[in-house]
Amino acid sequence: MSQPTLSAAVAGTWSTLSETAHMVEASSAFGLADVVDLERSGDRAWQGLVASPGVDLVVLDAAGDDRPELVRQLHEAGKAVLLTEPFPMAAGELEELIRLQAAGGRPIGVLAPHRALLHGAETASPATPFAYGVLEVSDCRPVEAHRWARWAPLTSNPETQAALRAVAFHLDLACQLLGAPETVCVSGFDDGTGVGIVNFARGCRFVFAVTSRSANHVERLDLLGAGSRIRVADGRVSLEQDFVVRTAELPSLISARELLLHEMADAIRTVGRLRYGSLAAGRGLAKILGELGK
Repeated sequence: MSQPTLSAAVAGTWSTLSETAHMVEASSAFGLADVVDLERSGDRAWQGLVASPGVDLVVLDAAGDDRPELVRQLHEAGKAVLLTEPFPMAAGELEELIRLQAAGGRPIGVLAPHRALLHGAETASPATPFAYGVLEVSDCRPVEAHRWARWAPLTSNPETQAALRAVAFHLDLACQLLGAPETVCVSGFDDGTGVGIVNFARGCRFVFAVTSRSANHVERLDLLGAGSRIRVADGRVSLEQDFVVRTAELPSLISARELLLHEMADAIRTVGRLRYGSLAAGRGLAKILGELGK
């Protein structure tokens, strides 16, 4: 017997709202019930969404100081919440949401499709820790300046905002594979270009460089250990263990998002925990971003 389709609504204030709504509408995990533009519709539409008994999940496509309060209202109304970018960047916001989730009720998660891009790679990681890691990111996105403003809580510099947005997802992915960061040292970032060194508790030393000022698109992650290696570059992932190399195409962003939505649907039905959408898994990124925003 098939399970009834869950219902989702999308709420936000950004020009990406229609893109997010299309993602939900195209998914087989949820039916799209409503789209609420919080800027144009006002408080009445928001309160109607909070009170709606037919909505199981709200994809909150918004950022700002009031985001934790919006999540609290939805959670107390019995709704699951999925946050789009940016993820909770400040440790205070993240811990507040984690405490709210721990109080019970439906799940609160983040739409982190990049965590699912290496589906299975983390389980293929060796028992011994990686010793060294390198991340290079170069991206120029002038047409997406509207998204940079979401990173304003960390910095008021638009070039720095663009650099943070370009590198954040890759840093989060590194934290999923390497564990908790212990110390962070950064240089630059005030002109859209920066470098950093992260020492992880498991012993890995991780170096990264990012620029938002180059027209060349580069996304390259390399993790090396004793007889093991994970390399992500040019849309492919290579896993090496004991001199045996396996190479595969990365799944598409669309399929990774679909995996996240199905994970959320399963968590709603079973009151289960999120893996790729986990709030707590973002603690490492929050710590690194806290240093980058100083």
